Amino acid sequence: METNQRLAELKDYVEEENNLSTREIAKRSLVPLFKMILFRSMMLSFSNSVAVSNALVMTMLTVGVTWSPILAGCLRLAGSLASLSIMDSLGRKIPGSVWALVIAGLLIPMAVATDSWFNILDRHKMSSVVAMWISLHVIDGLFAPITSVYMGVFIFISAGMSLAQSVGWSDINADRHFLYSWFIAVALGALVSILLGYVLPKKFIMASSAVLILAGGIIFASAPRNIDALVAARYLNGMAVGLAITTYLIYASELSRNRIRGVCLGLEQFSLSLGIAIQMITTSQWDVMSSFSVNCLHGILDIIMAILAAGSLIYFIESPVDFVRLGNDTAALECLSQLQQNPSITMETNRRLEELKHYVQEQEYLSPRELLQRSLISLLKMLFFRSALLAFTYSAILTSLLAYSTQLIGFTWTPILAACLRIIGSGMTLVIIDNMGRKLPASIWALIMGGLMVPMAVIVTHSMNLLNSHKMSTVVSLWICMQFFAGLYAPVSSAYMGESFPLRTKAFCMAVCVIVEQIIQIVIISQVSIGNDGSLMAMGIMILISAAAFFVTMPETKKITLREAQERFVNLLNLKMF
Repeated sequence: METNQRLAELKDYVEEENNLSTREIAKRSLVPLFKMILFRSMMLSFSNSVAVSNALVMTMLTVGVTWSPILAGCLRLAGSLASLSIMDSLGRKIPGSVWALVIAGLLIPMAVATDSWFNILDRHKMSSVVAMWISLHVIDGLFAPITSVYMGVFIFISAGMSLAQSVGWSDINADRHFLYSWFIAVALGALVSILLGYVLPKKFIMASSAVLILAGGIIFASAPRNIDALVAARYLNGMAVGLAITTYLIYASELSRNRIRGVCLGLEQFSLSLGIAIQMITTSQWDVMSSFSVNCLHGILDIIMAILAAGSLIYFIESPVDFVRLGNDTAALECLSQLQQNPSITMETNRRLEELKHYVQEQEYLSPRELLQRSLISLLKMLFFRSALLAFTYSAILTSLLAYSTQLIGFTWTPILAACLRIIGSGMTLVIIDNMGRKLPASIWALIMGGLMVPMAVIVTHSMNLLNSHKMSTVVSLWICMQFFAGLYAPVSSAYMGESFPLRTKAFCMAVCVIVEQIIQIVIISQVSIGNDGSLMAMGIMILISAAAFFVTMPETKKITLREAQERFVNLLNLKMF
């Protein structure tokens, strides 16, 4: 049926085109041609021109940073990957307009800064030009395919930067409280989000997160070397992220269509990977003698992310599930219609509304015993497959191990490669998560992560190996490979988080998973050591066990409704691969 329908569409299209008059052909050709010369040829040429490249060369000579082209290229790739994965589902027009406006807003101050030779010789101003040039390539990578991203994406980019800083990617030799602070704040924010979710709209919670990130970014930019001020800023950022994680995952799972739900939920971890990469690369390659601190750049990027997140609130649509639970079907139908490319109430919109009503009705009538059973089974799974695995594969002990190894063997490019591979891995998962599925790929990736961590642990267990550059080179190679597979695995954990829990306990269970992940990170920081204490080996073995358990307990949930996904999660064992 679908093939015949497609054939009929093509026949109608060809027939209509063949019957056009010469005047109509000229009109239909010239107007689009004029538009595409402006919006493709000129925009892409201006944003990646010789003039822009020359501006970067001048700033590199002044500031002395040689890593900026690498970071800009990786971020452009990340932006394009994100666009390719979601452009057909989340629209083109509005995001394309926003990206073009941001590109112009970055090019103009760059032009002003490089217009005077006095500015070109000023390291501080040229450092600002480098930051704007890098940001330009992020937006340009997004503009080229033209996509739309949720406001949560901007929040989680900031979160990724703070997460990387919390596990050791920082140029400040601070005490452990500096590292703990962000994890503590994320846990508190997740706890508060449970209460706020019952009384406040999701739009207000996300707006509050953007304001907190903005405040933290201003502190970072204005007091980049004041430890007490930075700790306060990290508490603000952590609270913002804690509020946003559960809110975003609930919102994305309820708002997205079945065939793209994995992508929408996976954007959380893709954005975190992007933020992690920015922090890793800038911190590892930054000139410590520069008057422009890496924390100042961190603050500027936080401010940019907060403003973009707040601006995207204009297009925020409340979850139709909330209106269905309140009995307001008209408002729910209006929300669903706004999610379509051409906002209107159609047969598909009404069908989706009936699907959501059936889902809500079934969830509301669960007995306390059924609700507890469904919640506990899913919570137990996600504590292992989300909280533990994400904490184990990106922790302070791994950062310390890489820092020591790179110092011993003299390779400074390893953080760049690891960060880029993590972004590429997350981007690849977004492309395949709703096509190839979740269960089988994630099981393989988790098994490989454990298989990479165990030999790392074996090597560093023997103290003599810590002085052997050849053995530590092997550790670095294993570490880099593990970050690629961690990037592949992480978005799948977000998809399962949004699908696994019953409606009435979803916020609480997600918050518990987030809190436990932060507690694990704090425990790892308190036990950081490189040697024969066995902690790395214990984490590797736990990842291998979790991978085996994942294979037999997690269901495949691609392209099915939330109700069907949660019915599959009820079963402790799920042996079907597809």
